[in-house]
Amino acid sequence: MPEPESKTELQNAILFAGILPESLAECNQESERETMTRAPIILWLEKTIIFSSLQAITRREPALAHALLKCGPGFQFIRINAVLESSKVCLFGASPSTGNQGVNALCWSALTGMAQRGYGDLHVFDYLQGSRQARFSNLGYTLHGITVGKRVWVGNHLGVARLAASVGLRRRGLLNIVSDADLVLDASGGDSFTDLYGAARFRHIVAPKQIALTMGRRLVLLPQTYGPFTSSLSRHTARRLIDASALAYARDPDSYNRLQDLLGDRFDPSRHRLGVDLAFGLPMRKPISLAPEVAAAMADRDQMPLIGLNVSGLVANRPDQAARRFGLNCGYRSLMRRLLMRLLDETSARVLMVPHVHAPRGHYESDLDAAVTLVESLPGQYASAARERITILKEPLDACELKWLIARCHWFCGTRMHSTIAGISSGVPTAALAYSLKTSGVFKTCEVGESVIDLRRVHEDAALESLMHLWRHRTSTASTLAGVLPGVRALAARQMDEIADCAKQDWSIEGAVQC
Repeated sequence: MPEPESKTELQNAILFAGILPESLAECNQESERETMTRAPIILWLEKTIIFSSLQAITRREPALAHALLKCGPGFQFIRINAVLESSKVCLFGASPSTGNQGVNALCWSALTGMAQRGYGDLHVFDYLQGSRQARFSNLGYTLHGITVGKRVWVGNHLGVARLAASVGLRRRGLLNIVSDADLVLDASGGDSFTDLYGAARFRHIVAPKQIALTMGRRLVLLPQTYGPFTSSLSRHTARRLIDASALAYARDPDSYNRLQDLLGDRFDPSRHRLGVDLAFGLPMRKPISLAPEVAAAMADRDQMPLIGLNVSGLVANRPDQAARRFGLNCGYRSLMRRLLMRLLDETSARVLMVPHVHAPRGHYESDLDAAVTLVESLPGQYASAARERITILKEPLDACELKWLIARCHWFCGTRMHSTIAGISSGVPTAALAYSLKTSGVFKTCEVGESVIDLRRVHEDAALESLMHLWRHRTSTASTLAGVLPGVRALAARQMDEIADCAKQDWSIEGAVQC
């Protein structure tokens, strides 16, 4: 069949084959097109591609899909290398509505990365009510509320949706949103793909993955920690879901080893990959305004060193419960108080207290409460120095603004893992106080594993001396980061390219027929 010279000839060619997709009527004559050879069908593809895969054709133009399949194995489906602005992406496990800026960092990194690669129809699931339009900087997206727990009659209940999907229902609530997604991304909160938090929490974490796979959507597990799993049933469920995913990323070498162990003979290095935490790709943004005392601390950073300090409310506000829950080997509150006193005694630095979880005041997760309590607990002889040299950030800045602030510190020490990732990903020498296995692997990615102090394994005196050693040798750490970060950032960009390409990759007709 000769190549058509005009839109009319193109339409006639397709009419001759008995097909006229409605979307072709909207094509501009100057649009790019690809000629499908070795078959009696010509497809017209716009710069924003109409069909990203045979699945998309089947959903949107079933008559065209049927005709393409009838062409047999001699037919080639050719894809324009174009921006898929109309492709739909759903994101689970990274709600921007929790106040946890670590989870927000995962959300903004994923949305920004996909938008930079041409995806414009972005949908994020959180735990509020209803669907509503939202913006992050200049990026627009849609938020959809989901519910969990015993109130199964409430709209968009995750458990009800999972059961509905399993019996073939599609056009209700969140299933209607997911049903035509070209790609479903799931971050599991970064570290929640485990049954350590109980059976109910595990069901909430796996439900979106089960829904996506049951509905035939392409699922990508974003860089995260896998396990541990204490029951054989949880382990089997996780193994099955990971194996069925299009891609699954571990965010550090330790997690990658656990992923291989979990999958066993089902491990496939082409799909199960070592990546880096999404927050390495998080853009930073200067806050529109800062409180006068914070602005003053920033302005003085050229005259006196600026130390950033994040105190975790999760560990500090209920110290006895935290010690039992995480198996801590030293008193966290006492350690942080002693660290502040040493910094005031032995350095001329200003200290900026940086909350990274914005929970309501009085909530046990509030980092701001933990910072205020810590400063107020200093002995009386430090009161004057504390007033002059310690500043508490009280504004609820978002993850990008916090990263901008942390990037201007000369040294940073944090307990919330994503506060420390904001540091090392910006090249700031950073010490991490870890209470779980997740932090060490991330720091090893940047070859600064020695900057992690595991509170489960060291005593208070040893932890304090290690922190002061890291402060004194911050220049060496900064040099290591400067050498390593270009490669880590390149890996972060490459993994996002792979994730974006996962939706763009079109099956050949031959492959689709064989499947």
